[in-house]
Amino acid sequence: MQPQRRTGRKTNRKNQQALAYPPSFIASKHVDLLQRFRSTAVLTAKPILVADLLDMLCVATGSTAAYGLATAFKLLKLHIWGNPSGAAGSSTFIQVEDAVTNSEFGGPSRRVSDESLGTSRPSHIKWKPRPDSILSKWISVYSQNQLLLVTCPMGAVIDLHVSLTIQDGDLTPQAVGGAVSGATTGKVYCRALDSNNASQLVPEAFPTI
Repeated sequence: MQPQRRTGRKTNRKNQQALAYPPSFIASKHVDLLQRFRSTAVLTAKPILVADLLDMLCVATGSTAAYGLATAFKLLKLHIWGNPSGAAGSSTFIQVEDAVTNSEFGGPSRRVSDESLGTSRPSHIKWKPRPDSILSKWISVYSQNQLLLVTCPMGAVIDLHVSLTIQDGDLTPQAVGGAVSGATTGKVYCRALDSNNASQLVPEAFPTI
């Protein structure tokens, strides 16, 4: 019978040594966010821009001004539910298309679509960026470049899953695009998913401007 190895004392010493010195840590703040939006109009190939994602979370600096809280984002996935047509013999169409018509996000076009059947079941799609696409990478340069083109009926629900890097003071704050009104200084808001273009995809369950 072999003698048992005494490892407890050695392990405790290692733990004490590890706790004797503060460990390194990642100081940058990243959050994974799920935000729901609702369409207030019938949309056909409505562009979602880089600026829309960087402006999405913001803090008001006055009644008509706000700065974005994110310095970079990474798209994770997108769900869309299209409400049933409500009439026999008709259907509801929804679609997300990878934007390919700008100078930065070129690539082969890809459309993910669905159509409702009947009057009770909604149409539904789940979109994820292709692993080899620029849409799957971190994006930090503020621009009006298109990311996605969204087609959906009025009342459609969109769930956006996105990772954000939060402003930590190293970069100059970026003022949000689009009009701001009625904001309270210092309050955090969620902008529309298309806030730089008519704001027809409004956030749910969060203050907005």
